[in-house]
Amino acid sequence: MKHIAVLTSSRADYGIYLPLLNRLKNNEGFKLSIIAFGSHCKKEYGSTINAIIDDGFDIFKSIDGLIIGDTPEIISKSYAKTHDLFASFWAENYKIFDSVLCLGDRFEMAAAVNAGVPFNVKFAHIHSGETTLGAIDNIYRHQISIASIFHFTSNENNLNRINSIVGNSFSSLNVGSLSLDNIKDFPLYSKEEFLKMWGIDLNKPTILITVHPETVNFEKNEIYAKELELALSELTSEYQLLITSSNIDTKSSVYAKMFNNILEKNKSKVFYISNLGVRSYFSCLSYVVLVMGNSSSGIIEVASFNKYVINIGDRQKGRYAGENVQNVKFDKTEIVEATKKYAGLEFNGHNIYDRGGASELIISKLKNL
Repeated sequence: MKHIAVLTSSRADYGIYLPLLNRLKNNEGFKLSIIAFGSHCKKEYGSTINAIIDDGFDIFKSIDGLIIGDTPEIISKSYAKTHDLFASFWAENYKIFDSVLCLGDRFEMAAAVNAGVPFNVKFAHIHSGETTLGAIDNIYRHQISIASIFHFTSNENNLNRINSIVGNSFSSLNVGSLSLDNIKDFPLYSKEEFLKMWGIDLNKPTILITVHPETVNFEKNEIYAKELELALSELTSEYQLLITSSNIDTKSSVYAKMFNNILEKNKSKVFYISNLGVRSYFSCLSYVVLVMGNSSSGIIEVASFNKYVINIGDRQKGRYAGENVQNVKFDKTEIVEATKKYAGLEFNGHNIYDRGGASELIISKLKNL
């Protein structure tokens, strides 16, 4: 039996992991141990560790290394604290795991992984080889990849990139996007069920919005937030806005404040929800007229729901995107014009991140690691 540990630091990576976690849990060939840290352990961010438990998973260890705040100094101190706590964790546990799964590009994840390097922990990195030039996460992602012995990529282009980074093609496999397995695993809520759960009528034309700070040029986020506020305020005359929370990044509070300002002025048409959860989020994608923001989900998942995405700014610059992704600047006029052009249109192309069955491909490889 293979003992597989999974590092999860946020609601975002947990939702991506979920189809794989369910299959590992139900496979007699594996013992699953979940290590929860980061925002999972903070009541300020919804104590989302409880969602993991509610889904029927046991927590092997919770590690609270996150310091509340969004300045570069606080982010750096959170990194250091998380690294220190994981150094102690790996010292006690590094021998018991056959492999440790890590995902994505968060600073908390990089801290946890880098703390395991002196112990030769066998990390396997999901979503290796991607590039986001407008986010400092790009650095963290490559740190994680270099510390890992195996890499699961979301498309062939990313496979080629990670092979060039690590210097060989024997330690990587293109599996497609793991999160897309959730589409098969979770039946969508009806519009009526969604209304009862969230008080939002998706029969009305609705735009789903997720915006994170640009952390490379973080001083510019106040300007970006103002342009976005002007655009969204104009769009409320025609659309409902369903906004989900930003990541815990430098200057994330700038967007939280701006979204709350819009909410206060348009309470009948603006909804601000911290965490929809996987099933509600995918249900929402099925019914909205457009997706807007700068999240990886917009690029990776939305094409599977035949929707267009208005991708704002440079945070996702360098990430491979399908033809449904329309890029604009943080400019009020560009955002409004693109919204009016693509809202309600159906995208009929292929999702370049969908290989079908990523979780099964990963499990097959884990058996032989």
